[in-house]
Amino acid sequence: MIMEVQKMTITDIVIEPEETGTNPKRRLAKARIVIDGSLKINDIQILKNNKRMFVEFPCPQGNSSNPYIIPLNRSIRAYIEGEIIGKYLSERLRDDV
Repeated sequence: MIMEVQKMTITDIVIEPEETGTNPKRRLAKARIVIDGSLKINDIQILKNNKRMFVEFPCPQGNSSNPYIIPLNRSIRAYIEGEIIGKYLSERLRDDV
């Protein structure tokens, strides 16, 4: 049976910053999100390359080409990524003050 699903909402985000010097500079933090108070996704990586900041969803060790969680369209990926990166940046700015 196919159910019609309303737009999901991220109801909680927890950011775990990387400790300085413990991992490659490109990994900034890990995130955990809760969707609609019902579904928790752990181990989302917040990464940075020369061009931008982005998220990478959980995947098997050493196999980033086959993630466990896959956004099925650009809009949902942009929503999740925007919420996580926004929370990361706001916490980082708050800690710098």
